[in-house]
Amino acid sequence: MLPYFYSIRNRFRFREPKAPVKAALLGLLGLLFWAGLFALSYLVLDHLTGVEIFGPILAKKLLSMVLMTFFFMLVFSNIITALTTFYLSEDLGLILASPVSSARLYGIKLSETLVSSSWMIVIFAAPVFLAYAVVFRAGMGYFLQLAATLVPFFVIPASLGILITMTLVLVFPARNLKNLLFVVGLAVFVGLFVLFRLLRPERLVDSEVSQEVMEYLAALRAPSSIFLPSSWATDALAPYLFPHEHGDGSFYLALLVTTALAAIVIGNWVSEAGFYRGWSKAQETGATRPARLLFVDRMVSLLPPAVTTAWRGLMVKDLKTFFRDTTQWSQLLLLLALVVIYLYNFSVLPLKKTLFPGFLLESVISFVNIALAGFVLSAVGARLVFPAVSLEGRAFWIIQTAPVGIRSFLWSKFWAGLIPLLVLAEILVLVTNHLLGVDRVTGVLSVLTIFTITLGVTSLGVGLGAVYPRFTVSNPAHIATGFGGMVYMIVSLIYIGVVVAAVAWPAYRYLDARYRHLSLPAGFWVLALLDFCFLLALNLFVVLYPLRLGERHLTEG
Repeated sequence: MLPYFYSIRNRFRFREPKAPVKAALLGLLGLLFWAGLFALSYLVLDHLTGVEIFGPILAKKLLSMVLMTFFFMLVFSNIITALTTFYLSEDLGLILASPVSSARLYGIKLSETLVSSSWMIVIFAAPVFLAYAVVFRAGMGYFLQLAATLVPFFVIPASLGILITMTLVLVFPARNLKNLLFVVGLAVFVGLFVLFRLLRPERLVDSEVSQEVMEYLAALRAPSSIFLPSSWATDALAPYLFPHEHGDGSFYLALLVTTALAAIVIGNWVSEAGFYRGWSKAQETGATRPARLLFVDRMVSLLPPAVTTAWRGLMVKDLKTFFRDTTQWSQLLLLLALVVIYLYNFSVLPLKKTLFPGFLLESVISFVNIALAGFVLSAVGARLVFPAVSLEGRAFWIIQTAPVGIRSFLWSKFWAGLIPLLVLAEILVLVTNHLLGVDRVTGVLSVLTIFTITLGVTSLGVGLGAVYPRFTVSNPAHIATGFGGMVYMIVSLIYIGVVVAAVAWPAYRYLDARYRHLSLPAGFWVLALLDFCFLLALNLFVVLYPLRLGERHLTEG
């Protein structure tokens, strides 16, 4: 494991001249993102504390949902990461030729997989855990328990993901190794759907789960599953947060620790039994014949005459490369799972039976819907749009020497990414608006807002992908996990939050006044006009500047 940490240390010791600037930029963006996520978590939890009887129970249920989501995300992330670290890593040849025991090799790769797949979850989770500590006035014991809980909580999905990957590699022949990613994507689809149906988030607002209040209370108190580590982690932390909880959580912490140790031992046994055979099979190659994909040529031929020949050629190349690479399009199963779960949960949301009925809840959920759809778009963009420039790889010199300007090259990437994202975004908003039953004004506003957000998210993905290209990365899944990917995710989420907030304020004031049959003062319309001008200027900047910045970087670099 020391070489892995030495490589990280050397990145800082022999950093490029602009490394301090990058670190400062990422730190500033990270602080802004943390502050926003902390503020949102604080507001939600502070509101829950004001609900008599149900407040702490709902807060605990929310913590359980967050931890369960993190757990399954970690499992799926570790499955993908383990495939690279255990079977496709470039340093494996050197390590296997060295006098390293199988147990030590497993420990090294387990640690590498754990760090690679868990660091982003830690960044996203930290503000949420801090908000719980502030709202419920937790002491130092909470933070010590949190540290002791998270270590085995991260080890369990890492060991489980590695075990699943090793099993799949042994089952699949090496020539179909890429099909393994298809199976993993299918497993992600099924697993995510089962996860969210286990969570049953609609119960949090359903006051008619039972005729009796006490049965409703018992339904909320019930854990999602007593066999899931996320439930153990919740029960280990609960005594330090909620006054109605008893004990010190040591039993559930012991469950996590012993399960983590058992998972490591079992994983080591499986590694000793089948790792070398699986690695040997992974080195084999079979003859391949690329598909002609004539439907791509037909699709591009339908584009209007305004699209130049150069753009058409670039789009055909990108689309055929995408469909021929199983490691890329198999990820669509994960994205499809997110969309299906997203829409299904809205369909079962009991808005007519909630404890908070009326205009307020429907309006708030409609604006939250825009933010959630934007979050889905940013996640899709991180997988499909941001890596678009880097996927040219070492052959990027062909683009530089071709009679195609860098500007045309980037705009072709922009349009190729915008069309599928726009279709996805509008479907999400239109279907959820129909399920929510929102009025016409809110519906039109949602469609226009998500349209502008899609333009910005696509431009940020292509532009920042050109500013921070990774042409030498062998695994496309790793492109979005670098510095540039972090910048893209943080900037896009901040941008989405600003747009939604700027749209929600005047829209809610207008809809509330119309609902209450009140007249709005003249000052409101002046502020609404200024707000509209701000949104227009912001979106023009976000659409145009990243592409120009990316063009400058690729031209001068």
